[in-house]
Amino acid sequence: MKWAWLVVVGCGPVPTVVVAPGPTPQHELVLRADGLLAARCVSGDDAVAAEGVDVVTVRGLRADTTYPCEVRTTQGDVTVEATTHPLPAALAAYTIDVGGSAPSEQAQYILTNLVRITGFGTAADQFAVALDPEGAIRWSVALPESDEAIALDPFGPDEVLLGGGLFVSTPAQRRSASGEVVAELEDVGVSHEVLAWGDGVVVVRQQLIGFRIEHYGWDGALTWAVTDQDDPRFPSAYVNSVEMVGEPPFGVLIASVVEAGRVLVIDPQAATLLYDLGPGAEIDVSGDAAFDWVHDVGVVSCDSHPLCLLYYDNGTDRGWSRAVMLGVDAEAGSAELLRTFQEDGWYEPHLGSVQALDGGDWLIGRGHSEVHAPDSMDTSIVRVRPDGSVPWRLDVGPSEAAIYRARSFDPCGFVPSERWCGPE
Repeated sequence: MKWAWLVVVGCGPVPTVVVAPGPTPQHELVLRADGLLAARCVSGDDAVAAEGVDVVTVRGLRADTTYPCEVRTTQGDVTVEATTHPLPAALAAYTIDVGGSAPSEQAQYILTNLVRITGFGTAADQFAVALDPEGAIRWSVALPESDEAIALDPFGPDEVLLGGGLFVSTPAQRRSASGEVVAELEDVGVSHEVLAWGDGVVVVRQQLIGFRIEHYGWDGALTWAVTDQDDPRFPSAYVNSVEMVGEPPFGVLIASVVEAGRVLVIDPQAATLLYDLGPGAEIDVSGDAAFDWVHDVGVVSCDSHPLCLLYYDNGTDRGWSRAVMLGVDAEAGSAELLRTFQEDGWYEPHLGSVQALDGGDWLIGRGHSEVHAPDSMDTSIVRVRPDGSVPWRLDVGPSEAAIYRARSFDPCGFVPSERWCGPE
């Protein structure tokens, strides 16, 4: 078979180099030889290099692709060749089409999850993947097949953070580029959201009524917790996304309470409400600016207001979805709708994300689910300029395919490619 071990014997003193696909991920080649120092694998315009001692793992390659690898050893150089594993059949069944252009001087890889939603709270064939600007899958990890919402984010230069879910207890995990679990928080129950913060992780426990938000160190020690019972001004409804601002270990907690149509700004150390936003709240946000099932609330820099919130507004009651930036002045008790983006026919009542990029662009994970909104546009990830134009779009199929979150990240410490990251 084409992915069996290949042995190439060099001339003269050059040692035998053994090369094969990695044992688990689909996107790496492992080279072994006494005195091996470095390898660079090239296929067409794709080249990836790595260094090591006797064993070199070249990661972030394309799946099912033959790569001649130039190998440097203490005794000389040799070229070997092998083919990466094909994608698993379930992952290969997704279609990924890219339109527009992504600047070649930026890596612009996308970390997202691909999932087929089969019912409310149930899913199959779910993977966390890293996509290059042309839509090629450069890294993947299979995720539990029983829940539709897995949150994930880049974590430092060479790891990803994943966890969360609607009804299933999914541990908060840090995964390396090799797919290994670097750290894990197991006994945190069903967590709708996970967020890296300081030396640990914020976990939003899923509850039928009310909310509980906790911060743990990676050793499992609880730093602080906030529940809907801590302050009489808190609504008894569940929180589905959070953001932290300020300095660890406490900072300020911002939480979206979807069913109540409110965003809470909380002092987590005292477990009290600083102020809230929404219809009839301390800062009234109603009318055209009203929250309608907010996902992925975040804080972005802006010049016009002391605080600017960026979030994905599903429009569950309104019937159409959008991304929103809201300017907030807590001292004046006011909020202003600053910028929105929507497309005709775009509606997904339960999924979606938005991320601020350099230069004022947004990356929107336009979620879609045949279960939730069968007549809506299919799943896409779009890059949007401040003027509303879309220079880059990634469409995902088939129609039952969905994503929960999409994040642009610098892959050069994770799964580097010379085309996007430059030579090492």
